[in-house]
Amino acid sequence: MPTPRSKSISTKVTEEEYSQFETLAGEQTISEWVRDALLKAAKPSPAEQTIVAELLALRMILMNILFTIANREPLTSTAMNDPWYGSSCGSPPPACPEDQGGGADGPGSVTPTITVQGNPYGSIFVGTDPNLAAANSIFATVSPSGGTFTETSSVSGDTFTPVQSGGPGWVVGTTTQSTTAGDRKLTFAYTLNNVPASQSLNVTARQFAYATNNSPSNTCTGYGTTQVYTYTPYTHPDKTAVQGGNNLSGTAVTESFNPQPPAGTVTGSGALNTDAQFTDTLEYCSNSPLTISTTVTQTLSIEGYQVRQNTLKYSSTGITYTSLGPTQ
Repeated sequence: MPTPRSKSISTKVTEEEYSQFETLAGEQTISEWVRDALLKAAKPSPAEQTIVAELLALRMILMNILFTIANREPLTSTAMNDPWYGSSCGSPPPACPEDQGGGADGPGSVTPTITVQGNPYGSIFVGTDPNLAAANSIFATVSPSGGTFTETSSVSGDTFTPVQSGGPGWVVGTTTQSTTAGDRKLTFAYTLNNVPASQSLNVTARQFAYATNNSPSNTCTGYGTTQVYTYTPYTHPDKTAVQGGNNLSGTAVTESFNPQPPAGTVTGSGALNTDAQFTDTLEYCSNSPLTISTTVTQTLSIEGYQVRQNTLKYSSTGITYTSLGPTQ
C-alpha cells in the first residue's frame, strides 16, 4: 500500500520563474515536476557522486605529478597510482578535511608551526630547588595539535621536564651558568606527519652570586637592637639584579652561623618573595641590660650558592653588623 502524501510545501515565485518552471515541467504538472526536483536535490544520484570522486582523484594525481616535477624529484609509481599520496591523513575527503595547500611533505599536507615563550627577562636559573620551576618554564603554542616534540640545549647536561599544567611546555634544569648574557640556545622542534617546525630561544643561565642590602633603623624599645634587613640578589654572569617578574617566589634562602649566636637572639631561614628579594631579622633586644659579648660570622645562601657573609658583633649595645661581601 503506497504511503499517503499528507504534507504540502508552498512558496512564491515571480512570473518569469513560473514560466521557466512550466517549460521545464513539459507534460508534467508544475507541482509534480517541483516534487521530483526537490527529491532529486535531497538525494544526489550515486552516478553523480562517483563522477565527483573520480574528478577529485584525477586532480590529486595531477597535483602529485606537478609537485614532484616542480621539486625536481623522480616521478614514482606511488605518486601516479595513489590519488591521496602526500595527504596528511592518507584518505580522501571528507575524512581528511585538513588537507589544504601544499606543505613540505607533499601536496595537501599541513605545515605545522611552533612559537615558544619563556619569562619576560630571557632567563633560567641554576639550581635544583623545585621553586625555580616557574622561572625556568618554557611554553609552546603549536598548530595544528597532535605532533611530537624534541628539545635540545647548546649546553650538554641541561634537562627538559614537561610542565605539570598549562602545556605544552618544559621546565629547563641546569647546573651550569652562562659565560655571557644570552649565550644559552634552547631549540624546540615540533613534527607533525613528518613535517618539522622549530624555534630557538637564547637565554641567560643565571647563578645567584651576591646580594646588597638596605640600612634599616633600630626598632628595639629596650636594650639592644632589632633590625630587619632587605636583600636584593644579583646573578652571574652579568651582575644583574634579579627581577620580580621572574617567578622566583619561594626559592629557598638559608643562613648559617659560626659560632652559634647567643641565646635569646632571633634568626631563621626564609625564601625569596614576589619581588625576588628576601629579608633577614637581626634581633638582640631585651628589657634588661645585655651582658654577652661575642663575634659571629653569618653566611647567607640562595639555592645553595653563597651570596653574603656578615660579621655580627654582640655586645651590651646590641648587634654591630659588618658586611664581608661578596659585592660582585
